[in-house]
Amino acid sequence: SVTLTIASAQPGNEAPTVDVALSATSIELGGTVTLTANAADADGSVAKVDFYVAGALAGTAYPIDREQLAHNLGFHRATRNSLDSVSDRDHGMELMSVASISMLHLSRLAEDMIFYNSGESNFIELADTVTSGSSLMPQKKNPDALELIRGKTGRVYGALAGMMMTVKALPLA
Repeated sequence: SVTLTIASAQPGNEAPTVDVALSATSIELGGTVTLTANAADADGSVAKVDFYVAGALAGTAYPIDREQLAHNLGFHRATRNSLDSVSDRDHGMELMSVASISMLHLSRLAEDMIFYNSGESNFIELADTVTSGSSLMPQKKNPDALELIRGKTGRVYGALAGMMMTVKALPLA
């Protein structure tokens, strides 16, 4: 089975995490394969997740202590660029990028497992629960679950491309 878990910010405004796990116990590999990715900004912070501390557009003319306001609202700090906070959608694209890269690795793993299960390699044998029989060759096992993982990868790539096409046309104001 494949599980994609996206955990939002924890109490205390900790970094959100993205976990992708592929359970391979039914394929008789003797264990579980787990891929994990954490989403965060390049400097390790999650400043772009703290959306609305800065006010609308590029800030406000009112004398507001942004750091104190951020603290009062439960954020770990105010964003550096208030325009970036309210008009940018990088946080969504970063999450979709992490999902796309994770699916790339799952797809490659599925491809390898399909090959290892093939007659040329015969390195592993997939369980009947994740395969189906062939209509022309009843002795053949089709690796349906792994083929679905490979096929769904394109959908995740498409979602990322669609999001980027939408965001490219958004005005800053």
